[in-house]
Amino acid sequence: MATGNPYIKEKMDLDIQVSKLKLLKANHTNQIYRLQDNIAKYYPQQISSLKERIAGYQEDAKVFASHRPKSKEIFTIKVGEKVFTDRKEGGTALIDYCRKVKIPKVSIKVGEYMGFKLSVNYDIFYQKFILEAKGALTHTTQMSTNPFGNLQKLDNLFESIEKNEKECSIKLADVKKQLENAGQEVVKPFEKEAELAEKLDRLNELNALLNMDEKAGQVTEMSDEKENIVANKPMKKRSIKERLAEFKVQVQESSNHACNKEKEKTESL
Repeated sequence: MATGNPYIKEKMDLDIQVSKLKLLKANHTNQIYRLQDNIAKYYPQQISSLKERIAGYQEDAKVFASHRPKSKEIFTIKVGEKVFTDRKEGGTALIDYCRKVKIPKVSIKVGEYMGFKLSVNYDIFYQKFILEAKGALTHTTQMSTNPFGNLQKLDNLFESIEKNEKECSIKLADVKKQLENAGQEVVKPFEKEAELAEKLDRLNELNALLNMDEKAGQVTEMSDEKENIVANKPMKKRSIKERLAEFKVQVQESSNHACNKEKEKTESL
């Protein structure tokens, strides 16, 4: 810039622009890699898992529908080897049976209810009993000390099967849409590829021009040196140290000259 060469400023500006464009391209490339990985692994796994859950919910919904009593007065639960038809007795027996569980994090069979096999699992960390109703899928709820409350929680689990199946179906449709969108995005090229190529070409041109200017300067310097040699005027480049020493000598000579004049003036008086 100090030499007034316009190519230098243009090159500096282009260096910044090209760096930004290269960063954008690197981010685009990384995004493509992520999309490719999602298309190959993540989305297929999600779709497969959701399909399995939907099939499980559908099967469990059929089991519940076939065992669901036509009247609220009808009740049957099996705890251990005994069958109870009274809700309070069945709920109490369920609590008493679960309290016998001593091994943490191990599912212990309890009985059957609404066509589902019941198990209990004791979480020693949270110190709570987890009741499991197993069909095609496992439906869980935390137990309480209320005999009617535990039975109501089980009923709620079975009532929510159809709702859960619909939610999984909605999620499956969403994941499929994401997979479709990813397939469209992964083939898109870097939108500023042409601009980057154009600026790189111009930058290469500037580098070549500046390199030529530098060589031309070197040739001129060599030519001047050659002319001085021909004219018996050898060029001698002085270092900063040599120039400083010369300046000190000049200052000392000037000071001595001033002192001599002052001395001559004094003597004349």
